[in-house]
Amino acid sequence: MPMISFDKPPEFQDGIADFETMKATPARSSKNNSKMIVLDLILTDVNNTQESSRCWLMLELKKMAYFTQHYFKAINRFDDYEASRFDTDLLVGGKGKCIAKKELTENHGIQVRVKDFLFNETQSQHQSATESPFIDDVLPF
Repeated sequence: MPMISFDKPPEFQDGIADFETMKATPARSSKNNSKMIVLDLILTDVNNTQESSRCWLMLELKKMAYFTQHYFKAINRFDDYEASRFDTDLLVGGKGKCIAKKELTENHGIQVRVKDFLFNETQSQHQSATESPFIDDVLPF
């Protein structure tokens, strides 16, 4: 039987990626019942490799406020954040740039995680995935 060779699909590259919000769902944290929004994102790296990713925007935890603020700034909806207007329907389709990194998870193998959202050109030019000050943060839920 002849062997058939095929190219292995490219792996997602850590670093700056484009994102698009595919789904936004209101939820509550299982640990402290805090309000949050669960985002399902499609990430596209520099090689046009796409991966899906899920992240959580904590709306009531001050120590996670930077992540939520950066997301709203990245999709140009920071006015909604400041006015506490969290309409999840308006978040769907939101696009921007983020810092993404592959991580080995306990239950799901290797997954691509968003480490931070980028909201201006200066950040995009000067910050890489390993330079993020939030690279080792753990979400408390």
